[in-house]
Amino acid sequence: MFIFATKNYNMRLFLFILPKYYFKVKIINLFTSKNGVAMSNIQICNIGELNIAYRRKGNGEQVLLIHGITTYSFIWDEIFSLLTPNYDVTAVDLLGCGDSAKPLDVDYSIKNQANIIAKCVEKLELQNVHLVAHDIGGGVAQILAV
Repeated sequence: MFIFATKNYNMRLFLFILPKYYFKVKIINLFTSKNGVAMSNIQICNIGELNIAYRRKGNGEQVLLIHGITTYSFIWDEIFSLLTPNYDVTAVDLLGCGDSAKPLDVDYSIKNQANIIAKCVEKLELQNVHLVAHDIGGGVAQILAV
């Protein structure tokens, strides 16, 4: 799957899915769900001096959404709204992204991002959580899973 955001930043995302022989294009509005309700309720998880932003909604089994580089939790908006009727969904903004802290003197490595998210998971009392990630978030999720 390839993800491409338009250069004019018109708040749309094009997902190009390449099955065997053809392209399928889906346009998703990044800030509103199908019912027109934006993902909101930004909350902050304080990890030492670092403020990690997250959005949480729903009930049921817990799902943690971890975005990739050049994005933040908004990337999950459409999926977020589909999951929240049946799951307790948390979408985080990695350190340096979205509404999270952007300090200049902190390690932004995948390993440190995973350590920070692990502390958030503990602080938010998430247990037996399903991890959903893409791009560098996949590396963070891998570290969290082992």
